Amino acid sequence: MESLEERQRMLADLPELLLRLGPQTLTPEHQATVKHMVARLHELSGMGYGTIYADLNASFHVGRYSDIPEAEWERVTGWLTTRIAAAEKRRHL
Repeated sequence: MESLEERQRMLADLPELLLRLGPQTLTPEHQATVKHMVARLHELSGMGYGTIYADLNASFHVGRYSDIPEAEWERVTGWLTTRIAAAEKRRHL
């Protein structure tokens, strides 16, 4: 059985371990939503998938959209929603 001192030492090391792990990235569910929204933007705008993902990655300073921190989820949906709305508007002109 672990002693109280060992448990306290483990808890003291927790913040350092969390820092090493880095921020939680987009959940699988949110990644699937991104894929769906990118497909919609592609359909409406005719932009290539690679171009859309490259723009998204550059906007969030990541190499892959799956590396975007989960804390940025609202900004990600806003980014995509704005572009989808603009593509829909252009399509109806």
